[in-house]
Amino acid sequence: MKTRRYISVILALALLLPAVFAVPANVSAASDYAGLNKYQVYFTRVIGSLARADYYEKDILASITVSQAIVESGFAAYTLPVAANNLFGIRAYFNSPGMIFDPKEGTVYASYADLMTTKGASYANTLSTWRANSSWRDSVDTHSWLFFYESKFKDIIGNHDYKDVARLLMTTGYCSDAGYADSVIRTVEKYGLTEYDDLTPDDDGIVGIIFNKEQLWLDTGETEQLTVTAFPEAEPAELDWKSDNESVATVDEEGNVKAIAHGCALITATLANGREACCIVYVDCNATIVDAWAKVHSSPDSDSGYVYMFFGTPVKMLSDALYYGPGGKTFYRVYGYNINGDIMTGYVSSDNVIPHKCEVSDIAFVKDS
Repeated sequence: MKTRRYISVILALALLLPAVFAVPANVSAASDYAGLNKYQVYFTRVIGSLARADYYEKDILASITVSQAIVESGFAAYTLPVAANNLFGIRAYFNSPGMIFDPKEGTVYASYADLMTTKGASYANTLSTWRANSSWRDSVDTHSWLFFYESKFKDIIGNHDYKDVARLLMTTGYCSDAGYADSVIRTVEKYGLTEYDDLTPDDDGIVGIIFNKEQLWLDTGETEQLTVTAFPEAEPAELDWKSDNESVATVDEEGNVKAIAHGCALITATLANGREACCIVYVDCNATIVDAWAKVHSSPDSDSGYVYMFFGTPVKMLSDALYYGPGGKTFYRVYGYNINGDIMTGYVSSDNVIPHKCEVSDIAFVKDS
């Protein structure tokens, strides 16, 4: 079965981040990311906890995993990471396992075989498809799977020198961009990502912890429980549960999250040694602004007055209706926070909006093998 989403064609993934994202090279703590907006900080902390657990399990350096996720996804601000939870720009081929994302029609298929059966070989063979994942954790697993599946990457596994691993990504053919290794190294150093390579256990023998979910999209008044998994498996003697914005969402000592009002909050459970599990909670948000610093217009017209909304910002679409402007250009009316943290309402090009709760426009029944 397939579900069609209202998604624009994927734009090229930027490998070099704007200078505004830079932070001092002497960053010493995972929460000290001066120069990043809060969504970028949230993303880095969430992926950091996932990457540390992955490093413990698979011996793939956490700093490299986090750096690649930032470089490839722009802090999850492009179509591919938002629509398909693909943080690493991993392509899909006829022999790729798992879900497949078709960027041309914005469709996620259960498998490549389903794509072939539904659309036909002539369509599939002319399409550049991508891996799709059910979550960011699944995306990190897919990233690790690639290194184990392809023998050419064998020297990356167990290699604890981030500079050497970054260069191996180039020489083994992970990425052909001439500046990729430098981008990955620079990102590790700017954001102090080697902190996530520390696998020193706490007094309970725990290296790291993660939640069962990394993102929650809740309506006002909704509740959902987060649970903690420890690596290695153990019961933490102490956990400090916290929301960084209780006006948006609260959490109790059992991990029960309650949505209070529109906005975003980071829920954390922290061990005595500071290691944390992280989940981003989006309340009364049903879409994300992607691929550009979207202009928010006062009317559905590109020439009307506008202000800017953050690249990668979660928003609320006030309806599913498309508003048509001059030349047939389409807009959604959205509600959210602008660059200064002020609530604003306006019209954004539909090309820059990915809804998270969307209609199923058609269903294809595919014969199960």
